[in-house]
Amino acid sequence: MRTTGAALLHSVVVERDQARDELTDLKATRPDFVLEWARSSASTWVGWDPRRRTTIALVWGHISFQNNGKGVAFDTHVNPYLAWLSNPSQVFQIRTPRRRSRNAQNQFIGYDLRASEPAKQIGTDTTGQPILGFSPDGLIILLEIESRANGPDGTICLQTDWVYWNPPQPTSFFFPEVDVVDIAQRKIEYFKQNQNPAQTRLQI
Repeated sequence: MRTTGAALLHSVVVERDQARDELTDLKATRPDFVLEWARSSASTWVGWDPRRRTTIALVWGHISFQNNGKGVAFDTHVNPYLAWLSNPSQVFQIRTPRRRSRNAQNQFIGYDLRASEPAKQIGTDTTGQPILGFSPDGLIILLEIESRANGPDGTICLQTDWVYWNPPQPTSFFFPEVDVVDIAQRKIEYFKQNQNPAQTRLQI
């Protein structure tokens, strides 16, 4: 029997709609981690590091994410890359161990940040002594979040989030400017392509 043009068009439209519905259902059952700024915070310290035998400026904090998706996230792993904007050619990767986990909708996960740089002179006190602190440009952080959807063997779900830490506002994290992300992204991609598997820092 001959298929008419109208029938063929109807068949194509039905297949398209089915594929679109399947994609919508798939997305609806995936985890979706959203950065929770109100639950994220940072602290700082400037002091002598006996291991390096120099004064360092250290920032540490907690970056929190909430699973706003309808899917359950299994074995979520955060892979961070960091660069001080005073020297964006030097990229740091912090390797974190993979652990078994299960995060249902509305549950939180967190990443504990710790990064330091050699302290910079940012002024002088009333006696003329140098005041040491952070370089003014701040820290850019790329967080790659990998999880499995709805089971340990489920679909791999990948997300990326960019975070900026600004020394004049030391207790908070922020969205970075687009031009900052562009610079850091190029440096981090170069780092990924050229690093030794055992390496956690690369000067480029």
